[in-house]
Parts: sequence; structure tokens; C-alpha cells
Amino acid sequence: MVLTGLAGTVVVLFGVLCVHLYAIAKKSHENPNNKIQLSRIDFKEHVDSSAAMKIKNYVGTLDGVQGTHFNIDHGTLVYGYILGTQTPENVYEKVMTFSKKKYKAERNIVSVDQLKKGCTAGMDNSVTIQFSNLLYKSFN
Repeated sequence: MVLTGLAGTVVVLFGVLCVHLYAIAKKSHENPNNKIQLSRIDFKEHVDSSAAMKIKNYVGTLDGVQGTHFNIDHGTLVYGYILGTQTPENVYEKVMTFSKKKYKAERNIVSVDQLKKGCTAGMDNSVTIQFSNLLYKSFN
């Protein structure tokens, strides 16, 4: 009797998991934010908090930029931009000419090896991704 109840619970929970994964996968294709990319500028010298806030706010006003974050401890400016509206090269050039002080900085450009590795949450060989792909293919 207990085994039957436990098996039923497992089946129901597995069904809920399948529906949940399918719903998430389906929504990701309809997401209007799928044209947003992240980019980063690495400052090679210390930027004080006042200057960091000015740079962050300036980049946030640029057309097509969706959000900015300046990590003062690491000297990195991370921002999101809409593909086709803004480019990381343009943002970098504007940041370099924005301040009277000429900061030593460079765009963070992802290497081929980093592109191959991708996000660890989305590794092709992970069980979660393989299971999600199986469900997505099954329902479509």
C-alpha cells in the first residue's frame, strides 16, 4: 500500500516536472529579451566610486543600453544592449571619450575557448540539458 502511494507520488511529481520544463522552454522562444546581449569593459586602473557612478549612469543613457553595473572592486563595467541598436565597440568608444580623465581600459572579448565552454548551466553534456532537450523534442 505504501509502495503504491509512493510510486503514484513519484509519477505525479515527474509529470509536474515535465510540464514545468516544457512551459519554460516554450516561453524562452517567445521572450522579447532574446535580442539583449551582455558586454563588459575592464578598467586596468582604479576607478573611484564617484567616477564609476558617472560612467555607469552615462552608459545607461546611451540608446539601446538596457542596464549597467559597475563593479568597483574588480574594475568592470557590465551592461546589456539590444542587438542592432547598439554595439559594444560604440559603447567602449563613448566611454573612452566621456571622461576628461583618460582611463586605461579595454573591451572584454570572449575567446574561442570560452565560447566553446559556454555557460556551465547549459553544458551540452549535463543531464539537465539532455533531459530538457528530450522533453522539448517530445512535445514538439
